[in-house]
Amino acid sequence: MLLSDARFVQATQNCQLAWQNLRPAPKVTIDFGDGRTMQRTLKGSTVIYLCRPDGTVVDAFPGVYTPEDFLPEWQKAMAHYNDEDGPWRSWQQQPELLASQPRLTASKAIIESPLLKALGEPAPPVPSLDLSRYPLSKIQVNQQLGLPVQASGEQVVIEDSRRYRRVARPMAHRWLAGHSQPPRLEECTDPLFEEVLGVPIHDPWLGLKDGTVPGTP
Repeated sequence: MLLSDARFVQATQNCQLAWQNLRPAPKVTIDFGDGRTMQRTLKGSTVIYLCRPDGTVVDAFPGVYTPEDFLPEWQKAMAHYNDEDGPWRSWQQQPELLASQPRLTASKAIIESPLLKALGEPAPPVPSLDLSRYPLSKIQVNQQLGLPVQASGEQVVIEDSRRYRRVARPMAHRWLAGHSQPPRLEECTDPLFEEVLGVPIHDPWLGLKDGTVPGTP
């Protein structure tokens, strides 16, 4: 929805785009018993970084964005691309966190939450911003978002993008502002995935090991 958009291509034409796969995404296969199967991934997420040639990170965009939400943020980041360390840090300190933070990863939850519910996965032991960690039906996910129960996938992605812009982006800025100079890319991966997106990338089971699968030993 974002990367194939002509406006994104135009905005990033002076950048060298690269993709890094941090780990294989777990997959769940449902066999309907009549030759039909359905396969879905679980626990995936993404972060887009704006980096300088030396590998330092100017800005980070955790989550999923529509072009309408991403491009204004990208333009702000590009305006600070050549900042010295002091002005760069002052810019990072500007965004404020919301007092009440809505749950994120709604579009992922539409796919993953019903699977977790079918697998008998419990809710997370502590409250999480990651909506996809809760076993819910699609209707329940939409209700959590304040959307119509039959909201389309596009409506969910639009709402998800708004939430990432309002919540995840300030969280990323707050973490970046804790550095006196732009951190290197390898320093950003753990905190942005684990603390902002709630993805336990160093857990080989991604939090799924203790789940009970009905009808299995």
